[in-house]
Amino acid sequence: MAKEAIEFSLTFRQKLGVVTLAFAIFSTLSFLTTYSFLFGYYFGGEINNSFSNFEVFRRFVPFDVHTITFTYLMISLSVALIIYSLKFLKERGLTFKFLAVFCLAIFHLMMTMFFSQEVTVKNVLLFGAIWVIPLFIGVMSLFFVQGIKSPFKTYSGSILGIVSIIISIMLFNPNLPEEWILIWLNVFLFSFGSLFSRFSYNKYWNFVFVFPYISLAFAIIISITKLETFKEQTDLIKAIIMIGIPLIISIVLSNFFRKKFKENDNLLKAPDESNSISSFILDILVILFNPKTNKSALVFIIIMLLGAYVMTPRVSTSTAKIIRSFTPQSEFQFELIRVKDLNDLPKTIKGIIVAEHEGVIYISNEGWELEQIKTDSYFVEKEND
Repeated sequence: MAKEAIEFSLTFRQKLGVVTLAFAIFSTLSFLTTYSFLFGYYFGGEINNSFSNFEVFRRFVPFDVHTITFTYLMISLSVALIIYSLKFLKERGLTFKFLAVFCLAIFHLMMTMFFSQEVTVKNVLLFGAIWVIPLFIGVMSLFFVQGIKSPFKTYSGSILGIVSIIISIMLFNPNLPEEWILIWLNVFLFSFGSLFSRFSYNKYWNFVFVFPYISLAFAIIISITKLETFKEQTDLIKAIIMIGIPLIISIVLSNFFRKKFKENDNLLKAPDESNSISSFILDILVILFNPKTNKSALVFIIIMLLGAYVMTPRVSTSTAKIIRSFTPQSEFQFELIRVKDLNDLPKTIKGIIVAEHEGVIYISNEGWELEQIKTDSYFVEKEND
């Protein structure tokens, strides 16, 4: 009922603006996801190399429209399959659950056959990294829904997810590539945020919602002051500093401000996660235009939209690099590309021609880096084994 009342109060021009903005957000995020995946796969460099989002688009590569369309279709099908499989898993009866698992397995096998020349058990298992992007989009959508209902609790869970990663790195010093750290950071951020938002306030565990903020403050203070001294301490001392002290402070504060903890749901009905993605975005924008929207929920939506534009390309690029790193070198069809340099002398580049536009060829070399060459003619021959 609330949604219908909001839509009724909007003029035709405002409704048109909402629909246009929803389409623009959906289209740009779809393009960012697809383009970043292709760029990371062909030009992301080695697994330990990193670059900013700005660098990805500064050296824009005009991928063939058919390549972009097909890649977008595969990602969209993956997301849709996950959403509908989750619906099947919620249904009663083993038939629906079996159907969900069967559909996911068949789709995964087909994708492995498409990307790999040889389908082996190892390739099928390693290619599981392809599910990172659709899972990221699905969890982020759920995070949106729960965050609008309970911004404070969602923030608490997200911060705890970030703090958990920070503490793990401080305690165990894992030698993980940046791509894996980035993916796990997003998984913890969105998963913990969605999980916390489902908990109700209770005087016995309200400290759980305060603990992440205190822990984050401690982690920041330690990282900018006595990090080396902290690393020299025993694991017990580290655990007391990072967990014990923040826990005690959280219990004291939650008891002191116990009257502040109460369910403060928005006057508006939050978007239904069962809706389609386009309808979901439209619901979000309708809430943005309504003056009665809870201010904390409004801030949450704006921050999440900004975060989606920043993190989606990063996760997509990292996922593509991980998939490529799992792929055997024999799977890639490198060619010998013969061109002429600035001095009109012959030059040979070993790589893959990914795109060509207005006399410029875009080559992915052996190091998976971008090389742009403007030439009137070039010759390509297959590398001899």
